[in-house]
This record gives sequence, structure tokens and C-alpha cells, in this order.
Amino acid sequence: AVSEQTTRSYRPGEWYGVLGDRTVLLLPPEERSRAAARWALVDAGTPADDLVDALISGGLAALPAVVLATTADDGATRLHV
Repeated sequence: AVSEQTTRSYRPGEWYGVLGDRTVLLLPPEERSRAAARWALVDAGTPADDLVDALISGGLAALPAVVLATTADDGATRLHV
């Protein structure tokens, strides 16, 4: 079997990044607790729709900004906005 390796890089900044095998979730600095609370979901490979539901569980207006990107089985990367 061929092992697939993912390489990631970052630039220091204020936003929080939660990285999973196929998911990248970015939240602004004031959302530290929300980022920490979603870490287990991202790590578990939770589907994007379920992550969005969890992110807006406190109300959409309560979430100032978010970036959610996922990679599908076919290799396509999708942004969920």
C-alpha cells in the first residue's frame, strides 16, 4: 500500500487553526473557546455538515467569521461558507 503524506505549513497570526486529516478549521482570535471545543470533532473526522451545525449551535450571528475547508475522497478540496 502506498502511504500518503500531507505537508502543511503556516504563517504566524492571530487566528486559531484546527487541523484534521481532511479538515482545516480557522477561527478568529476571539473564538478561542469555540476552536478548542471543536478540536475533538475535527480530529474524529466529523463530516463538514455536522461541523457547521456545531459551529452555529450558539446562533449564526454569534459567529463573527470562520473558514472551513475539507478534502473529499476524490481529492477535491471544498470551502464551506
